[in-house]
Amino acid sequence: MEAGRLEIRRIKSEPLIDELINLANSNIGKVLPESKTGQAFGYLIGLKPYLKNYLTHPMARLDNNKHQTSKGGDKEQRYYRF
Repeated sequence: MEAGRLEIRRIKSEPLIDELINLANSNIGKVLPESKTGQAFGYLIGLKPYLKNYLTHPMARLDNNKHQTSKGGDKEQRYYRF
């Protein structure tokens, strides 16, 4: 099962992840770093190691819902705490 999961990720997910990272890398210099787009590109580039980890570890997940849920509170409260 784990080998099959990695094979599917290699075929389907890896090209998409590589394309997203290349898009961010090639366009980050074309937008202001403080803009929402610039922040999004920077955030995506910072996620590169974790996205690559997803491709090499069959039990890795792309979301952090389990972690966020363990913090308690509903979704809206988690994102707007000060």
